[in-house]
Amino acid sequence: MEDTIKKLFEVDPKEVPSSIPLFPLENVLLLPFGKLPLNIFEERYINMVLDSLKSHRMIGIIQPRNNNNDFFMMGCIGKITSYIETPDYRLVLNLEGVCRFALHERNLTPKGYYQAIIDTTSYLDDLKSLEPMIDRDGLTKKYADFFKMKKLQIDREVLGETSNLQLLSTLAMLAPFNKIDKQAILESPNLKESVNNLNSIIDLNKFNGKILSVVFKEYRKDELKFISFNAKKARGLMTQFIIKNKIDSNKDIKEFDYDNYNFDSKLSDDSTFVFTR
Repeated sequence: MEDTIKKLFEVDPKEVPSSIPLFPLENVLLLPFGKLPLNIFEERYINMVLDSLKSHRMIGIIQPRNNNNDFFMMGCIGKITSYIETPDYRLVLNLEGVCRFALHERNLTPKGYYQAIIDTTSYLDDLKSLEPMIDRDGLTKKYADFFKMKKLQIDREVLGETSNLQLLSTLAMLAPFNKIDKQAILESPNLKESVNNLNSIIDLNKFNGKILSVVFKEYRKDELKFISFNAKKARGLMTQFIIKNKIDSNKDIKEFDYDNYNFDSKLSDDSTFVFTR
């Protein structure tokens, strides 16, 4: 039987708001059951937090796509579990991930932050604290090796004290992935796919000790776009390609041609390989 874990603040599905303030953060990932410390110093976002504290104590963490006014269409609700006001007028707070949301509409408030209309209907299972069955030792070791390659440290002893669900959220949130990879993890349909995406991203990011970002784009009406669903599928195909052909160097990755994707040398550089179709 699957175990359950206790959130610091339990959230009933009926309590999940349909309108929340947005806090856009690039390369920052919040997942359900994950914990995210924030240092708020801009006046507009201080007002955002204060307004949230007067109601449901929830804000939406979302990534900018290209600039601060263009967001990805999925984010994660975070509930403010604690906060302090500093002598220099900052707010230092802790968020706990509640559930993911689809962004439907946003409007700029007079105080300078965005208020959004969201839909969480498809993501209410995020509220369930069921423990997934995972290979903890294998996943932790894989991450530890990856962090070592990036010259970062990870405290395996502390991770050993977390639940499986919290372990997945913590590892994904800590990993030095780019925003596209982090968004792919956020948009995984379930925990099993989250683990698959995590493993695929790590496999794609390390060759000969070098970090490599792989991006998949496609032309829509003569405009090159990133399509999240298709990019996730392409990432899985890339992993199959690597395993099947025993790829062990960046150079050989350029030969990937599954599902009509091809390496685009004009859009790529030494650290980022772009494949288009």
